[in-house]
Amino acid sequence: MPQLISFRKIAISVAMFAVVALGSFATAKADTVYNLTFNNFGQSGSLGTITTHLISGGADNGCILVDVSLAAGYVLHGNDAIGFNTTFTGITILEINTTPSALTLGHVEFSLGNGGSFDGFGSRTYSLDGQTTAQARLDDVQSFSFVVCASTAFTNSNQLTDFAVQIAQLSATGATGFAASGPAGSVPEPASMLLLGTGLVGVAGVARRRFRK
Repeated sequence: MPQLISFRKIAISVAMFAVVALGSFATAKADTVYNLTFNNFGQSGSLGTITTHLISGGADNGCILVDVSLAAGYVLHGNDAIGFNTTFTGITILEINTTPSALTLGHVEFSLGNGGSFDGFGSRTYSLDGQTTAQARLDDVQSFSFVVCASTAFTNSNQLTDFAVQIAQLSATGATGFAASGPAGSVPEPASMLLLGTGLVGVAGVARRRFRK
């Protein structure tokens, strides 16, 4: 009986270590989600989400993929379309994709800007600026993505912060305004969570076999 109690203590200790260690790993490898919870439309709740993902491998290794999804009824609008802060330098913007596609619409939608001004939410270090030919509301751009690279590789998805977006209501006569992100949250990668679950199941199985003996 004392051996069984001792084994249980060891099993519990191992399980707790696995939770802490793998939980930390999952956080480090997590995507970062920013909710656009602040706006000057007078709306409650979020007007969209911005998810950042650290790219590992390939030509864009060490860059960050940014996915923007606006809430129903809102679309991207005008110049200084989206801004963000980062302490990294030598920023370049790659692989801009919009829905609907800017290519099929014959527009070059965006270029890298110097931050601009997002009314009520201040300026940002960098921005994506709409071109003179791009009136995003006419294109109903509701979701888009782009890749941000720096002269030094990023190491975490949360190294882009303080997003702000210029948006418009979908109606042709609807109001235009701005929305900004609140505190970031993390979403662990599925592979990390699977590894954690597998480890805990293994510990539980060993403990059960020893208990039966």
